[in-house]
Amino acid sequence: WPSCVIQELMNVAADQTIVLIEPSVDLLLVPSVSSLYPGDTLQYTVTLTNKSRQEITIDCWKNILFPDATEKHYSNKTLKLRPKSSISEIVSYKIPLNTPIGLYTFKGFVGNYTTSWKWTSSTFNISVLQ
Repeated sequence: WPSCVIQELMNVAADQTIVLIEPSVDLLLVPSVSSLYPGDTLQYTVTLTNKSRQEITIDCWKNILFPDATEKHYSNKTLKLRPKSSISEIVSYKIPLNTPIGLYTFKGFVGNYTTSWKWTSSTFNISVLQ
């Protein structure tokens, strides 16, 4: 549990009930290719869907897992989604010329970035070839 939730739970009397409701959100990441070469541009589509009847504010971020098992964080974006709505965006990512060959895993997350509470995620793999 994130620390903010634990603090709230500690402040609740024994005879009270807390109901935690996470937003009903879907995240889908779809790459345009499964492999590419250094210098190429990777494009992938990000689709977010708010399945609830309420407007929600969510954080979106991504990590990339490298072939050497290191992981790097990239970007955090806060979005508002209207009830029962979806948004899609095509993201472009230039593969540097000095990129090592191997399998890379792109991980997208939706949740509360500050507390690292992840409501949903989506991943895809890309092979960088020589």
